[in-house]
Amino acid sequence: MKRLLVTLCFIVQMPAVVHAATFVVDDLSSQSDTNPGDGECRSLEDTCTLSGAITEANALPGADRIEFSVAGTITESTFFPEITDSLVIDATTAPGYNSAATHLRDAEPVVVIESNPGFSGVLVIVAPDVSILALEIKSDANRGIIIDDSASNVWIDRCHIGPVPSFGIQIETSSNFIGQRLENNQVVGLGNVIGGTSLGIGINGENNTVAGNFIGVRADGRTIFANEFGILVNSSNTDVGFEFDSEFYGNVISGNTNGDISAIGVVDGLRAGTNIIGNYIGFSPNALSVQSMADTPLFISQPRAVVRGNRIGGALGSIFSVRESAVDILIEDNEFGARPAFAIPMGGTLMIEANGAQITNNQFAGSDLAAVDISGVTGFELADNRFGFIETFQGALSLPNFADLRISNSSFGTVSGNRFAFTDGGGAVSLNDVSTVVLSSNTFGLASRVDSGTGTGLFIASSVSDIDVEGNAFFYNDSAIVFSDSGTVAEGVMITSVEMRGNGTAVDLIDNLALANDIGDPDEGPNRLQNTPEVLSVSGTQSPYLLQYLVDSASEFSDYPITVEFYGASDDATPQGQTLLATGTYAAPGTVASLSVDTANFDGLVALATDASGNTSEFSDKVPLPAPPLIFMDRFELVP
Repeated sequence: MKRLLVTLCFIVQMPAVVHAATFVVDDLSSQSDTNPGDGECRSLEDTCTLSGAITEANALPGADRIEFSVAGTITESTFFPEITDSLVIDATTAPGYNSAATHLRDAEPVVVIESNPGFSGVLVIVAPDVSILALEIKSDANRGIIIDDSASNVWIDRCHIGPVPSFGIQIETSSNFIGQRLENNQVVGLGNVIGGTSLGIGINGENNTVAGNFIGVRADGRTIFANEFGILVNSSNTDVGFEFDSEFYGNVISGNTNGDISAIGVVDGLRAGTNIIGNYIGFSPNALSVQSMADTPLFISQPRAVVRGNRIGGALGSIFSVRESAVDILIEDNEFGARPAFAIPMGGTLMIEANGAQITNNQFAGSDLAAVDISGVTGFELADNRFGFIETFQGALSLPNFADLRISNSSFGTVSGNRFAFTDGGGAVSLNDVSTVVLSSNTFGLASRVDSGTGTGLFIASSVSDIDVEGNAFFYNDSAIVFSDSGTVAEGVMITSVEMRGNGTAVDLIDNLALANDIGDPDEGPNRLQNTPEVLSVSGTQSPYLLQYLVDSASEFSDYPITVEFYGASDDATPQGQTLLATGTYAAPGTVASLSVDTANFDGLVALATDASGNTSEFSDKVPLPAPPLIFMDRFELVP
């Protein structure tokens, strides 16, 4: 009997192809077909088995179908025939299957294959245009489903695969779909459940799509169904999840013991990387605890990968690794460690070892290490990220990282527009063996929360040079900016246009050591221990005031000209600049410079000096301003 089956439900829509024949399985035994190629699926018992239906479909040209009039378990002790022609095996037709399900948790397969054929796979596909729908496969076979290198456009959906001892699905060819896919400008399919394997999905072909699957966890999103590894991508242009019409269609990849996603392999310069889009990696959408048990839930070594819109968590101490070969990776719009609905820790560290990394608009919360560790990188951008808290409708919810950002042995980077808050002992940002980096427009602590400080906002360790710290704000930190005096001390750390309030210390060139200006400035240390500006006089009875000042630095110890910034001083006990008011140029040693400063409503000034090589001083002591004249003693009398 031949027929065309077209369903209008977007969840189960089939490709619009005409089937040469439809075979209906009514026998769950493993009997063979008696006369392959006669167009009839018939065993010696005058029944149709799955093995017999595949044999007949292979013998007939055209896109055939296999449906089911029975449900239950097929125990197969021999190999199923390889699928050598276009075919749809549709177990959604079996009695008792919930074909109206709109979520995979409500679509349990009712046709189960338990197979023990030894090596190879339970189902081996060597033809294009094959769909496998709603089967459950358990086996001692080496693999569940093999998509051979002569196949393409294979679709596997609503299947449960595992336990099997090796690959759940092995893909050796291009342009296949595991789970949800786009069909006629609609998203079709529900995904698959894959667990109990050594590797859930192994991909060696290009341009494959894996979406909507539960890999390492059951479809309820809570029950662990662990693989050793979740997904291994050893090819290019693979989509692990995708975005359509502003919605993400990703996978839940969690609970796997050795890793959730690995995108590896040597990829030449003409081949792009993997897109990892809209997935839950390391925890589930409705689970209240971290599910990943892997040391490295996410491992990427392909160039030009895109990691966007994912929710990523992990076990304590885990590493989300971007290796040296993964150049020009884009990591954006991800939530590392929490969802707004509830707090789930990140667990570990996003380790960046690849040049050209762009890390933008992500959330990093709940790491027991440094949330982001950039090491050995030339060229990077870290912009508009949030560290240590999540946004809720009630405001910021603290979920601290031990430390937020560590950069070492790296150069030519920008860190801009990020918000660092609530760190748990390790400080916000540290630089060690770093050069030619710009830190701009970041905030360390939240202006609205006195409990939001980061301990040490910015720590400058050894071998640091040519750093531009411009336009940053520091609120309620124990120390805003601290330099180390060990090793090769930092030089050329230029600090300009800052905003500081509520910090224990502001700029500390030697940690926990009070510095005083020395005559001529010959002392050596971080930023050459640049002397602070000295205000000699303040003239005027009201703002703007005329300041006279000098910087006691000989030309052999400071490079001229020296830029002097004057700030309105905050009300804190330690000198720190709250608002930049004016900037002057100190042109030559031994001179006295003048500058008019509008002090707004501040009652005192502090100043920073930065020489021409970018060495910035600590803040000067607070200089009080003359009180403005009293105009009215009462409502009637004027004081001349």
